Amino acid sequence: MKKLIALSLILINLSGCVAAALVGSAGVGGAILYDKRPISTMIDDKHITQTADNLISEDPKLTGRSNINVATFNHITLLVGQAQTPDLKKRAYDLVSHVPGITRLYNQIQIAGATSAIQTTNDSWLTTKVKTALITKGGLQNAQVKVITENNIVYLMGETTPLMSDKIVNIARRVPGVTKVVKVFQYQR
Repeated sequence: MKKLIALSLILINLSGCVAAALVGSAGVGGAILYDKRPISTMIDDKHITQTADNLISEDPKLTGRSNINVATFNHITLLVGQAQTPDLKKRAYDLVSHVPGITRLYNQIQIAGATSAIQTTNDSWLTTKVKTALITKGGLQNAQVKVITENNIVYLMGETTPLMSDKIVNIARRVPGVTKVVKVFQYQR
């Protein structure tokens, strides 16, 4: 267990070192490359995420029977993780759907038991590898991309063009260990 904790701390520290100048904001819900949102939107998104997290973690029916993570970008919120039953998945969605400021809510919660600590560490590592691949490819400065990984599935949120979206998905798809890529993009005008 000590080795697992040490490995987790190393991976967390490494994930912060990857091109920190290009990572706009980092947190539990992922990190955004080339973040150009107004500060007020960033604050709103952080508040939405924190409120949703609190509702889920404080709900007695979800506690111990789910492992749900929340990410928000431009008032669009994504729920990922696991719930033991379809009713619990719906309950999490219903709780979060009442959070003020959310313009769209995606429920990608899987019906399953919670992932292991090793899987969570692997997901953090995959997020770092995807972010690194996106940074090193170049030509993505006009895209704002938030990367979230849950159980080897990479979720891409943010603002981009349809053409850049395809490029970003293709880069993420090629990262070893990624089993699926789900896009939750807004398209620039």
